[in-house]
Amino acid sequence: MLRNLLGIRSGGLRALPLLTLALLTCNSWLDAQGRSRFRFAEIRGQILPSAGQAELPRNLSVSLVLREGRISQTQAVNAGTYSFEDLGDGNYILALSSPGYETTSQAVTVSGSLRGEVQIINLVLGQPLDGGPDIPDFGKQQTVSTARLALPKRVRSLLEKADQSGREGRTEEAIRHFEKALGIEPNLPRAWNNLSVQYLKANRIDSARRALGRALEFDPNSLTANHNMGLLLVGLSEFRSAIEFLQRLVQLEPDRAGARALLAECYLRTGYHELALSHYKKVLDEQRENIEWYLKIGDCYAQLGRYKDAIVSLERFLEQESDEGRRASVHTQIERLQALVEQGG
Repeated sequence: MLRNLLGIRSGGLRALPLLTLALLTCNSWLDAQGRSRFRFAEIRGQILPSAGQAELPRNLSVSLVLREGRISQTQAVNAGTYSFEDLGDGNYILALSSPGYETTSQAVTVSGSLRGEVQIINLVLGQPLDGGPDIPDFGKQQTVSTARLALPKRVRSLLEKADQSGREGRTEEAIRHFEKALGIEPNLPRAWNNLSVQYLKANRIDSARRALGRALEFDPNSLTANHNMGLLLVGLSEFRSAIEFLQRLVQLEPDRAGARALLAECYLRTGYHELALSHYKKVLDEQRENIEWYLKIGDCYAQLGRYKDAIVSLERFLEQESDEGRRASVHTQIERLQALVEQGG
């Protein structure tokens, strides 16, 4: 019962769609008496880097806007994923933005809210604007440039063509150039990582996974390859497998809150609730302005049977949340928890 008590879904994606794939699921939860109920629709997905880039910038936000112009919700992107829940039927626009980058948008129609429809929509970040911010250092490392002068001329030429094709959105062409270069000189972990990004954009999931595996063979401590492998496995609902790569990433860079949040989610999904709670608390310490972490911490407490602590965490969320729909949903969750406390849970 507790798995669905606070809206945690035990199921996952069977595949990792690149752009848009609508799935109808029984997006259900149970009330305090164990009776089945249904939630409204949900839109969620991953954020992919802009063409020619292998890493996302730090500051990203996704807005969900009704066609009539009213903003329904806006949220910061954490660990490369986003989610909008409890949506009614209507025509929406998803907008992805980041300082120094073009805003991208996509129209979405919700027509199955009472059935608990879930739409998986992955968004691609727009191109950098002139004078925009630099990509973080760990992202710069993934543009295959280091030691190119030591490579054969043919390999350097192919890598340069691959980069150019990727920047201009010619995905299949970029893949061909990367594959030819790596066929000549395979010991290029950054090129394997960049090839995996192009494979993802072409929706070639198995190939992306193999390419990341090769990148990690040559450089097990690559920040971006570990991040991308972890994110890919989470998208495939292989949470237990993702833990290995996300653990390594957090060990290499303890202050990387997005990776720690993703690791915490994997622990939560695989039943390691104490570990999930510990990591979510650390993320909250680093991102006090993001009140979503109070919901996650509440989920962990509920899974551990610490209902009073879960209530406190949800109340902290309510102190800062202004959206009436979300407030009503959290109030309902608190009422269920209070019922469990009264029952001696």
